[in-house]
Formats: sequence, structure tokens, C-alpha cells
Amino acid sequence: MKTTKLALAVIGGLMTFGSSAGVIDFNSNPDVSDRDIYIYGMAHGGTGCPADSVSAVMAADHQTISVFFDEYLADSSASSRGRDRKTCNIGLSVKVPHGLSVALIEMDYRGFVDVPPGGYASLDASYFFAGQTVGRNYHREWGSANEPVVQDFVEDDSFNVGAIVWSPCGTDAILRANTSIRANKPRSGDGDTFIQVDTIDISSGMVYQLQWAECTE
Repeated sequence: MKTTKLALAVIGGLMTFGSSAGVIDFNSNPDVSDRDIYIYGMAHGGTGCPADSVSAVMAADHQTISVFFDEYLADSSASSRGRDRKTCNIGLSVKVPHGLSVALIEMDYRGFVDVPPGGYASLDASYFFAGQTVGRNYHREWGSANEPVVQDFVEDDSFNVGAIVWSPCGTDAILRANTSIRANKPRSGDGDTFIQVDTIDISSGMVYQLQWAECTE
């Protein structure tokens, strides 16, 4: 069994979500370590994360949420067609106290791929707050016609300021991430492609990094 890891990190800033969001102090950056912030619900589903294969933990300072995967991998050898696609959709319900707001401003991806010459691997993700009409999409692919690609990777997806959407002031937030990974073997049939989202130690598969701001409802 190959030991590989893929981490997705979302760094949060603060946002105004329609007219109900109130007034947000973007520069406040409060210490929220003693505030009543916690995950009170998680739902997940998909071919890459069956029941009881995903867990989530919020850090004591409420700056990160770590999501751990047990079975999220795509391997072209698993299919007679030489193509394998797995999905994992996650929803995290987060308690947001009165006077605070939160937003996603960056998502970082860490992981591992093993792609023979002519093969193809990819990662796709969209992430948003439940109820949003727009979200953020990400796509990354690996492969070379002539060379193997075997590597750990770190990818940063930073939002433009104008693309940041803010949660309503003092309203609980549901953080959504819809993801998929794909592994295609070479058309020549020589070798197999592998990409995995795995938790084999204290590292997590996906990390939401959050920043908070004060707001007036």
C-alpha cells in the first residue's frame, strides 16, 4: 500500500453576506480563543469517503478545522477501463457567536501523485457557504507525455479581495467542500496512475484555516 497524503487548507477572512450581514470591522482580528465557537455537525458522502471514514476537529484557538480521511484514493488499476474517479462532499456546521463573522479567502492543497508517462491525474474542488449563489472552484492536473510524475505537492488557491463573500453577522455557518480526484492510466496501457487523500499520522487530509472579525448586527 502506498502511503500518501493530500491536505486541503482553507484560510478564512471575514465577509458581508447580503444586506443581513451588518457592519463588519475588517481590521479587528479579534482573539476568539475564549469564544463559544465549535463544530456541531458534519455530513459527508461520496465514493471516496463512505460512512465513518471522515472526521473533523476544530483547534482550541478556533483558527483551524482539520478534516481526516481514511479511504480517499483513486487508482486506475481498480477499473478495467483504466480510469478511476472518486468524490467526497463535506458539510461542516460551525457555531458563530453574536458579533463575529467569517469567510474563506484561501485554500491550500497538499498531497501526492504517481503518474506514468502518458497518464493523467486531477483534483477538482468547489467550496462555499451553504446558501451562497456563487462559490470558489479549483482545478489541478498532473501528467506528462514523456516523463513520469511522482511527487508530493503544495498548491495555493488565493481569493481576490473582490471574490470574498462574508457570512451573516452572528449567524452559524455551514462550510461546504465538494471535491473529486481522478486517475487515468496511459492510453498505451503501460503503468497505472494513483492519487490519494490519506491520513496515516497526525497530519490531516483537509485543513480549514479561519480568521475572524467583529461585526455589528
